[in-house]
Amino acid sequence: MYPLLQGNPEATRVLPIFLREVDPFQKGLKGLMDLGRNGRYDVCLNFFVHIKAKNVVPHGWGVFDIVSNAANVVHHEKDLSRLNHFISMYYQFTHDVLSLVAPMVRQKPFKGVSVWIGDAAVEQAGRFISKEELSPGRPIIMYNPDAASPYTLLPFPIQAELLRRIADTEAFVLLAAGHNETGIGERLKASLPPALQPNIMIVPASTPLEVYSAMIDFSDVFLSADTGPLHIAAARKYSRTNGRALRNRTAVLSFFGATPARMSGYDSFQAGYLPSNQDAPSWAFAAGSPCRNIMILTWLYGATLAKHFGLADPFTIGRRVIFIAGGALGLGMYLGSLSIVMHRIKHFFPMKLLGKIYRWLGIGLIILSFYFIYNFLRHIVGTR
Repeated sequence: MYPLLQGNPEATRVLPIFLREVDPFQKGLKGLMDLGRNGRYDVCLNFFVHIKAKNVVPHGWGVFDIVSNAANVVHHEKDLSRLNHFISMYYQFTHDVLSLVAPMVRQKPFKGVSVWIGDAAVEQAGRFISKEELSPGRPIIMYNPDAASPYTLLPFPIQAELLRRIADTEAFVLLAAGHNETGIGERLKASLPPALQPNIMIVPASTPLEVYSAMIDFSDVFLSADTGPLHIAAARKYSRTNGRALRNRTAVLSFFGATPARMSGYDSFQAGYLPSNQDAPSWAFAAGSPCRNIMILTWLYGATLAKHFGLADPFTIGRRVIFIAGGALGLGMYLGSLSIVMHRIKHFFPMKLLGKIYRWLGIGLIILSFYFIYNFLRHIVGTR
């Protein structure tokens, strides 16, 4: 994201601390601590949940962490009259913290973020697209078939059918090659009938992010699951050279599986969604995934374990509540730690192998769920 932040007039200084190198996270943490130790900043705002206050400054003082805003996120998710997009929450969090020490200057409501693109990247993107010598007025659709997580990735057969229907129109398709799901773009194109394949151009995975962003701005429609390019597509795009607004007429269509659509998606029509920052509509489709809310299962785990092992029987009502809440919290922390570990090791193991591990873990949790629910219902019936 570093190239897309350079030139933003609201950022006095942009520092490229976290870069794609060998073990970038640990190296970036060291650079962040050096900056916090030597920079003498009065206030630090931390928006990354995996970075602790002591990672910013040794004593952790003066660091405001976005995690402290978690209660608002949970509350807003149930209230469709409020935005619950993580970007708008970051904006509100920053406003609330800074309003403690300074009067509010900006009165306009939050509309979304912006990215800044150099003229060379715009020219390179234009040359890439112009190789096809498209007829004037022919629609351009850019399709990102990748996703940040395999659990929000559209199944391949569905993507292949979707791409076939798009390619069978007058539109020309820029198809991303894929990063997390390596080679998915080429496989999707190969699945099409030969007569439709000339309507597809693969955007190589080696394309610089700045050029990729300019290609999005050339497109009339951008399609994606929940991943980084989706937020670039929704952002307002400006020239880094002279500050002028670029085309900004890209409609954004997004698909969500296990991740909450209101927290990451953009929609101009549905209540509680943040629209994209484009002069074009946006729409988010949320699949009926059963994986979004495991809190009730977590509570059942704690309750049935307590009963099964006979640990809760001698407790008073208050102590049983504390015991069950503690068990649920412990299991939730375990699942959270497991997800962090799996996220870290995905850089060292193929995604297909991790997918199999996740699948068997899911099967194990489903089996345990039925076991715990069965014992929990037996407990309820037996106490009546």
